[in-house]
Amino acid sequence: MNYKQAKIADSAKVAKETVLVGNITIGEESTVLFFTAMRCEGEESIVIGNQSNIQENCTIHVDEKSAME
Repeated sequence: MNYKQAKIADSAKVAKETVLVGNITIGEESTVLFFTAMRCEGEESIVIGNQSNIQENCTIHVDEKSAME
């Protein structure tokens, strides 16, 4: 697990097997399930909105100059 830069809302549920690398925000009442990997390059970001549901085994990756919301 690498949550150092991640901003995770208190009401969000993130499985312990999740890997979060880079500038990542997970909104209120969101769920990120088992073996999900999210990774950002450089200064880009991934924003998972409020009440979102990311299912198991998902991979979300952004390169420089291509943020995801």
